[in-house]
Amino acid sequence: MKVKRGYVAVGLVILGFALTLSYAFFKLMSIQRDLADYTGESMLWSVMQAEREARKLASHMLLPQDERDEDAVLLQLDILNSRLSLLKDNPQHDYLVALEGAEQTFSRLIENLSGLERSRVADPTVGPENHADILTSLNDFVRLSNTVLLAQREQDGARRDRQLETIYLTMSLVIGILLVGGYMAWQLLSNLRALDRANLALAEHSQRLEETVDKRTAALRTALENEQHTNAIYKNFLTTISHQFRTPITIIDMIAQRFIRRAQHIDPAVLVERSQRIRHAAQRLTMMISSTITNDMLNEQGAPLKKENFDLRGLVENVCADHRELFPARALEVTLPDGALHFEGDEVLIEQILSNFLANAEKYSPSSQPIKVRLERQEDELVCAVSDHGIGIPAAERGRIFDRFFRASNVAHLEGTGLGLSLSRTLARLHGGDIEFEQVEPAGTIFSLKLPWSARRDA
Repeated sequence: MKVKRGYVAVGLVILGFALTLSYAFFKLMSIQRDLADYTGESMLWSVMQAEREARKLASHMLLPQDERDEDAVLLQLDILNSRLSLLKDNPQHDYLVALEGAEQTFSRLIENLSGLERSRVADPTVGPENHADILTSLNDFVRLSNTVLLAQREQDGARRDRQLETIYLTMSLVIGILLVGGYMAWQLLSNLRALDRANLALAEHSQRLEETVDKRTAALRTALENEQHTNAIYKNFLTTISHQFRTPITIIDMIAQRFIRRAQHIDPAVLVERSQRIRHAAQRLTMMISSTITNDMLNEQGAPLKKENFDLRGLVENVCADHRELFPARALEVTLPDGALHFEGDEVLIEQILSNFLANAEKYSPSSQPIKVRLERQEDELVCAVSDHGIGIPAAERGRIFDRFFRASNVAHLEGTGLGLSLSRTLARLHGGDIEFEQVEPAGTIFSLKLPWSARRDA
């Protein structure tokens, strides 16, 4: 009960100090505003500057006619008018009008000097009269300056009194807060010691419980990570294999359907040529399956390369021939160099890249437009470019076309997985090359496979 009463007393004292501190803070903010207010000093400066310019103008009025410069006199009049405009503008005007005894002087001053006409001021014959009018205003300037100076001194004195009052109040509050803080610290330490003893016993029990939970959680986490890792590998395996197997299976099925439909009208030469294509597709499928069974397709480091020296020109011819077999209605314009272009790499994977290019061009371009394939050697690179006149890719999405499973917004209505370009770039980089994309205006795309080439391969 005694402890509770002590807390209540301390709470009341803290509340009182908080209210007093709030009041002191308010006073400090008032001091800050007073210190930031330079209206009095600015006004005194403005009055003195206006008086100075009036004296200059008065001195010009007494100059002999042969020594007077009309432009200089008019310039001095303009300067004086600008100084008077500052005095008439807020907050200067409000400040002067608020000073006791200054409003009448200020109004008379502005009335006298604002009435100076340019033609009269420039006339040397009335110079003495103008000088007399300005002298009257100079006396008003002196009285106005004295009034502003006295008001500023009174304000400075009142400001210092308020500052001292706030400083004394703040010092008293700081001392009181230190005393109450010391008492509260003693109370807090006493309660903390009792709390530490209770927490120590609870921590020992919690430690034993956490050790048991950690052991069981670690076992569950390990099992979950293994399952997630296995599922990820399995999904990647299925998507990759299904994408690669689709083309040779489609070729075999297409040729088989033509044999069935035209069994009685097949020329022996055509039969041999088509059978060779079936064998080529079957061999390609067998190589993929063999590569898969050897576990390499599941390697997280990427598909292994079965490097061998082959003719890239002949490979492009075969891929284009397979595409013509699948899509006979499509015009396919192929430009190849003279002679073989030998390249050392995985022929199956390179063929997969080019098949992906042609499949995309076929899917995303009108059937009435041709697809162009160009193979050439550019310095130290072998470049195979496939161009179409299709729907293109939106500008905002072109940076993501090689992301895995990404499909552009304008092809959402068409079938696809978003794997072809991602897989093709991976295979190209495994060979030390890359894939580049170019948008063709007003419509169409160009995808280029670039592979490193050395003259020693052709030697």
